Amino acid sequence: MKTTPDCICDGKAPWCSVCLVSVAFRMRNEHPDTLSVSMLKRRIPRLTGREAAILLEATQRLPARRNGGYVTRSPA
Repeated sequence: MKTTPDCICDGKAPWCSVCLVSVAFRMRNEHPDTLSVSMLKRRIPRLTGREAAILLEATQRLPARRNGGYVTRSPA
């Protein structure tokens, strides 16, 4: 994995938060409409479902996020 100047893990697991976010954004660019929690969990080692959901929402494009344009589902 190519690292950023802010990386503190040198691209080795366990990844730092900078690497986690950069991988999530890279995956969002590769899969703009189909990125899912399970895809993030397969690609990022030791990522929980909750963390993957947060990354998934954080990488949404702005038009999808504004004015409550998307709805998160509760696990009920």
